[in-house]
Amino acid sequence: MIDKSSPPDIIRSKIVGVTFGDTLPSGESERQWVLGKMAQFEIVNLELIRDPNNEYDKDAIAVYAMLPGFGKKQVGHIRNSDRLCNDCGLEYSKKTGVTVCEKCGKVLARNGLATELSRWIAQGYSYVADVMEYTGGNGRTRGCNIEIRRIS
Repeated sequence: MIDKSSPPDIIRSKIVGVTFGDTLPSGESERQWVLGKMAQFEIVNLELIRDPNNEYDKDAIAVYAMLPGFGKKQVGHIRNSDRLCNDCGLEYSKKTGVTVCEKCGKVLARNGLATELSRWIAQGYSYVADVMEYTGGNGRTRGCNIEIRRIS
């Protein structure tokens, strides 16, 4: 049963863990290679999959992309280290000590984004993610800013 206080429709974040994964013969991490291919193929649609058996975080949510000719590849995870405004979807670093959203004035959730998304998914909500921007490359660590949208 979906609870009456619905989560935000849109959340903007970045994918974390993009330098982890297996190391390729070239010395590059597989996830960095995946991000390079995503940018090359202009991949924008991403799949979010709960990862409750993750050894580091029971609320982990893995991010995957479908690469033409290579299949579904993991890009990284949804961030879980910051606090989230459940009203407008903004994230705040726990390091700042901010407890109230500067945009809408609501109290921030104590949990990070992955914990909140995991809870909402368990309540029956569905989400998709789209690439907003690729960062890095040309000798710098690649990254990816995303928009997470609630679809039901």
